[in-house]
Amino acid sequence: MTILPIKHLAVLIPARNEAGSLKTLLPELDDALRFSGVQLASVYIFDDASSDGTAEVVKGLSLTSAQLFLLHSRVHVGKAFGLQQAMRSALEADADGLLMMDGDGQDNPAHIREIVAALDSGTDLVNARRLNREHSAGKRLSSRAFNASVRLITGLKVWDINSGMKGFSRRAAEQLAPYLYGELHRVILVIAVSLGFIVGEVAVTNRPRTAGGSKYGITRGWKGLLDLVTVQFLIRFRSRPGHFFSGVGAALVFTTLIAWALSFFALATGDEWEPMLYFLLPTLIIFGIVLISIGFLSELVLFLSQGRPTQVVDLTRVQTSKRRR
Repeated sequence: MTILPIKHLAVLIPARNEAGSLKTLLPELDDALRFSGVQLASVYIFDDASSDGTAEVVKGLSLTSAQLFLLHSRVHVGKAFGLQQAMRSALEADADGLLMMDGDGQDNPAHIREIVAALDSGTDLVNARRLNREHSAGKRLSSRAFNASVRLITGLKVWDINSGMKGFSRRAAEQLAPYLYGELHRVILVIAVSLGFIVGEVAVTNRPRTAGGSKYGITRGWKGLLDLVTVQFLIRFRSRPGHFFSGVGAALVFTTLIAWALSFFALATGDEWEPMLYFLLPTLIIFGIVLISIGFLSELVLFLSQGRPTQVVDLTRVQTSKRRR
């Protein structure tokens, strides 16, 4: 597969009450994009129902080295959805490289050139690994524990999965955009690897926040573990969800039937069980049958839809057949 250098870079910035930070960040971003090595640059800011005049601040600013776009939501929809909308807008504008970064000013735009270079070298998703963390000790400890858990569970050798600064090739963005919902942006690296994309890291410096307040608490990392469980389920059973539901249902029915048989054997020998068990066991069998039915239905839905991307397949011509004379 031929790798072409990025010509149109789109920067995606989710922002909620970041008016003060954007006043400083956007001029810095303008300077960084001027030396990023791309021919065309665009900046998409998603204002997530800010109450501090973020939208007005953006409308009052101008960039000399990039086109500036504002996406505004009247209700709070969350970071992942905002990134998805900005990403889709950039793809519709034919951006062949995308970079997301936080609007709090802690991500340094000076590293954009390094991320673009990594994308030009063939990496599909470039994670900005923060060598220094300008956060409280509690947040740093929680983040390290979460990163260690991700490496242990998935085997993915990344060290800063929570970083908000990431670069995407166009083909990676096209396949990963549907997964940007809920809080799954935190584990997008895991999803990317499961889809066969090449993931790499670039070392960057983190800066302290100078305006506004943090939107995340110390529990952010542990909420991410729930997202990781969700992703692991999607990865393992995305092409065969019926195996999970029907498997659990069949195991439940089988073990319950054994327990029921043992209860009748105990009754025949004069050793009575707890009376509630005779009502509970049929209920468990019914529940197991329901799970088996859900398994069949999930397989049917998957077969009929076949819309969600499950893997990336590249077609390469190895040899051209010779025409017979």
